[in-house]
Amino acid sequence: MALLGSEVPSEYDAISFLLPLLLIALLPRAAGTPPRGAGSEGSPRGSRSLLRDLQEGARCLREDRLLLRLALLGSLASLFAMGLQGLYAPYIQRDLGGGTAPYGLCNSCFALGSIGGGLAVGHWARRIRAGRLIPLGLVGQGIGIFALGLLHLWWLALLVALGIGASQETNLVPWRTFLPSRIPRGAFGRVSTLLGALWIAPSPVAVVGTSFVAGTLIIGTIYSLYGLATLVCIAVAFSSARDL
Repeated sequence: MALLGSEVPSEYDAISFLLPLLLIALLPRAAGTPPRGAGSEGSPRGSRSLLRDLQEGARCLREDRLLLRLALLGSLASLFAMGLQGLYAPYIQRDLGGGTAPYGLCNSCFALGSIGGGLAVGHWARRIRAGRLIPLGLVGQGIGIFALGLLHLWWLALLVALGIGASQETNLVPWRTFLPSRIPRGAFGRVSTLLGALWIAPSPVAVVGTSFVAGTLIIGTIYSLYGLATLVCIAVAFSSARDL
C-alpha cells in the first residue's frame, strides 16, 4: 500500500480469498471425508442439529465459570476491537496526518509484530502456563490501543502497531492451547463453535456504534477511551481467575 496506493492491495486482498478456494477444489475428493454413516465427533450422520449442538455447548459454558468469564471477555474485546478497526484508516489520516503510505506501513508493522509475538510465545510457553499468557497479551493490547489515542505522529504509531501485533499473538496462541485442555474432549466442537459465535456477535453493533461516537469525538480520544475500557474489562474478568 505504501508503494502502490490503495487500489492494487485491495484487489490483491480480494484475489487472495479465491486462491484457497482453488486449492481446496484441487484436493482429492476423498481427503478429509468422514467414514460413511458417521457424523462429527462420532455421532450418527443426520442425528444432530445445530440448535442442539449450541444448547449442549451453552450447558458446558454455564457449568464452567472460567470459560463463561472468558466468553464474556471475548465478546467485550470484539465490541471494542471491531469498532476501532473501522476507524483505523480515518485515524491515520485525520489524527496522525498520514495517507496511504503510513497506513500501509502501520499494517506491515502490525504483521511483523504478530510474527515476533508468535515466536516469543513459543519460547515463553516452556516456562509460563498458557493461561497466564492470555491476560498478558490482552493487557498489552489495551495499553497499545490507549497509547494510539495519545499519539500525533504516524511514525510513533508504527512502534505501537508492532507492540499491538505482538500482544495479539501473545493472547491468541496460548488461547488455542488453553481451550482444548479446558473443554471436555467430546464437547470441544460444540463449545468452541458457541464461543466463536459469542465473540463475533457484537461486531455489527461495534461498527455502527463507533461510527456514531466518531461523529462527536476525536478519533484519538475514542482510542484512548476504548483502551481504558479494555483494561478495566480485563481486570474484572481475571480478578478471580486463579485457576487460569
